[in-house]
Amino acid sequence: MFEKLKEKVQSKLSGPKKEKKEKKQMPLWLRKSVWAVFVTGALTCFIVLLVFAWYSFIYLDDEFDLAAADNKLNYTSVVYGVKDGSYVEAETLHASENRIWADIEDIPENLKWAFVSIEDERFYQHSGVDIKRTLHAVLNFFNPASRSSFGGSTITQQVVKNITGDNETTVSRKIQEIRRAWYVEREYQKDQILEVYLNTIYLSQGCYGVQTAAEKYFGKTLDELTLLECASIASITKYPTYYDPIQNPQNNLDRAYNVINKMQELGHITEEEAEEAKSQKLKLSSGEKAQVASSEINSYFVDRVIDDVLDALINKKGYSESYAYSLVFSGGIQIYSTMDMDVQKEIDDVYKDHSNFPSIKSGKDGSKPQSAIVIIDNNTGAIVGMSGGVGKKTTARGLNRATGAYRQPGSSMKPIGTYGPAIEYAATIDGVRVSPGLMVLDKGVREDENGNMWPKNYGATSEKMVTVQKGVNSSLNTIAVRVNQALGAWRGFDFLKNNLGVTTLVPGSGNDENDQAMALGGLTKGISVMEITAAYAAFPNEGTYTKPYTFTKICDQNGRVILENYIESDVAMSKNTAAIMNQMLHNAATYGTGAGANFGTTAIAGKTGTTSDDKDRWFVGYTRYYTAGVWFGYDIPATIYASGNPAANAWKKVMKDVHAGLAYKSFDSPTGLVTVEVCSETGKLPTEKCVEKTSGLYFASSLPTVSCDVCGMPDPNAPVDPNAPADPNAPVDPNAPADPDTPADPTTPDDPTTPTDPTTPTDPTIPTLPENPEDTVATE
Repeated sequence: MFEKLKEKVQSKLSGPKKEKKEKKQMPLWLRKSVWAVFVTGALTCFIVLLVFAWYSFIYLDDEFDLAAADNKLNYTSVVYGVKDGSYVEAETLHASENRIWADIEDIPENLKWAFVSIEDERFYQHSGVDIKRTLHAVLNFFNPASRSSFGGSTITQQVVKNITGDNETTVSRKIQEIRRAWYVEREYQKDQILEVYLNTIYLSQGCYGVQTAAEKYFGKTLDELTLLECASIASITKYPTYYDPIQNPQNNLDRAYNVINKMQELGHITEEEAEEAKSQKLKLSSGEKAQVASSEINSYFVDRVIDDVLDALINKKGYSESYAYSLVFSGGIQIYSTMDMDVQKEIDDVYKDHSNFPSIKSGKDGSKPQSAIVIIDNNTGAIVGMSGGVGKKTTARGLNRATGAYRQPGSSMKPIGTYGPAIEYAATIDGVRVSPGLMVLDKGVREDENGNMWPKNYGATSEKMVTVQKGVNSSLNTIAVRVNQALGAWRGFDFLKNNLGVTTLVPGSGNDENDQAMALGGLTKGISVMEITAAYAAFPNEGTYTKPYTFTKICDQNGRVILENYIESDVAMSKNTAAIMNQMLHNAATYGTGAGANFGTTAIAGKTGTTSDDKDRWFVGYTRYYTAGVWFGYDIPATIYASGNPAANAWKKVMKDVHAGLAYKSFDSPTGLVTVEVCSETGKLPTEKCVEKTSGLYFASSLPTVSCDVCGMPDPNAPVDPNAPADPNAPVDPNAPADPDTPADPTTPDDPTTPTDPTTPTDPTIPTLPENPEDTVATE
């Protein structure tokens, strides 16, 4: 039976096979078309990849230093200043004794292997990039069903990301990260890279680095951690909030077990060690948060240097905030500041002594007034000296009134918000260009809600014509507002914001784009001493504005340059505009309200400022060498009851000593101006009837052309005395009827053809008026 079945199966197998159906071939032309499309697509993709690779590897930055990673970020940083043309140590920066950085030799093996096992198991084998993980991440990226946002980062790549703070999920960013990781691996050893990683990784609850995490979560130092606690800390990194031991203890514990299992799988711990660790309970500390590094009390100048360096490291170098902070305070870096040690000493001699300032107390809180000063070198635009308060500095990186306080500038706004731009943009009043000699009506321009004319002057309003120079010297609000109206307040706003670097103006608010703000200094937010000083410094610097800066470069401990500070300078106005402003402000500081600041050994220029109710006092002035701005007032604004201008007095005390031994230098004369004599009453060209005349400087291309038509003319509104004798010099109309009370001249026979009407005498009450008298108001 079995044999029969076998024969049947064999017969079936050896039976006739089915004939294969012949496949129908694709037409040749169609095959060629498909092949052409395929080749074209492949070439296109290849070219696109080449272009992208070329862009990525040519234009994306690959050089990326860990700066002070090789010196463990536990060294004192140094700020250098300038003395006699050379750099000398000015101040040091360092963290408190409870620093957050842990040296690699102080980190337990279990903690290191916990991170390596769960984050990058082939860390010690790859060259910064794990090819296997990267290819897997790329496939996930192009898989629509995958939720991956790249992933696959090695510890080296995470170091790059932690330092730069760049988490953007783009292809170009990822390629740049890979290139930087390769660069870091070439420049640094594995343990150095791991050390930086373990000290910069974010571990929730505000903890950066394993040492602060150990103190925060377990109240222990690193060498006291158990294996389970090491695994717990390493578990936080993936999703810090989700695996936070305090907020989500079970999530953290579950992942800690996974970490321990992975460590056992890779041979870093034994099975017995793993089981023992998992049998323990995770006890969290109820202690306070780990103490974060803090700095000692440095000077106001160095406080500003710290702010500027941190900003540059974060925004220009691309470091994260935490890494930049660690680098500044414990990275052993060298900061080359612009501080002039001699200038700073003169500032400190004045500002640390309360007796150099009025000691009047505020009625609001009993506090004493304060002051701030900034000095800029005109040649470089660098800040060379600064003080943010009077007396001994008692707080680390506290309020710096020179850079971080914003106060109303009052009349010190006039040169930069009104007169400077009016001259630069050729504003005109009655067809004549604004210049020092231009005559403008000293009178308010409009009525306020009470029916009074606005603005008022600090003193009396003459309601007469005065020169623009007089308006600057005496700080007349009326003249500043009229000039600003001729300019257009929006142009003054633009000049301040875009030409002179004032950052506190609020566009579109309606509060800063008007004549009150630009001409009188009533701003929404006010202005800092630093910014107004930098704006004024454009005048002695021939119209060039330089953004104020406090350091030139940053180097690591070995002298390698980490960052060079790029100096930003732009032409704010023409040289001639600057020269005219120098002349006008020199007059104001010599003969006007700023005369109290003049110390006599060199030419000075400047402008005072006083706000409503005397709450702020200013003097911003300059010489050919330096520009300095001084503010005086209370931290909580209150009326200042002091004689004179305390700001001008402080300016004089400091600048007199700063300029000791320097040669006298005057300001260059402007070009294109000519002296013109005008009528003091009208500001027009004088006639022989004008009694008072004034000489002033006008642009040669825009001179007064209209003659005075007011002087010598009778006032049409004045009453006429009927008994006043007739003017013997007045011309006689031969056709006018004779006065019956006046006997005829016997030598002049009557014209027999012209009868005399004795009943029509000449009306003595009608004065003779000039035709079309011209309005004398400059602008309304």
